[in-house]
Amino acid sequence: MVMSLLAATDWPKAARTLSKEISLDQLHPQCTDFLLNKTNEPWGITCSGGSDSLFLLLLIYGHFFSKNKNIYVFHYNHKLRGKESDEEEKFVSACCKELNISLICGIGDPLIKDKSEGSLRKKRHLFFNEALEKIGGKILLLGHQINDVAEMMLMRIARGSGTGGICAPRAIHFF
Repeated sequence: MVMSLLAATDWPKAARTLSKEISLDQLHPQCTDFLLNKTNEPWGITCSGGSDSLFLLLLIYGHFFSKNKNIYVFHYNHKLRGKESDEEEKFVSACCKELNISLICGIGDPLIKDKSEGSLRKKRHLFFNEALEKIGGKILLLGHQINDVAEMMLMRIARGSGTGGICAPRAIHFF
């Protein structure tokens, strides 16, 4: 029921409202400068359907879609939670359709043996890299919030990472 209510949302209006509430001046200047200088390139936005990635998608749409029509959404369905995984994919698809943004979906194997977070992350990132290649892009946008940063640092400390390994994600990370 929640997904059907969310799918009925006017996503372009939500993006316009969000971009009025959160101006470009309030965003990380390194990110906005970078993106404003890359509007002629295709961008990929990862979107799981969760609040972080949906927020990012709406923020990018509200502030940048008129400047760059080469924006794509990448969604990876691990297929590990049955109907719930499929509902998230449908939700992201409905949002993209209403925003008139192309969606590229990746599908995982629900029967994989290694279902560790690290293994699943590798599969997602492999898909994201392949999707970027497909669109001829080099810019991948991911929505992270402060709890994600703290969680990542704790996981890296537990694995024995040194100071370089426990650095939090940067506003812009070049590979």
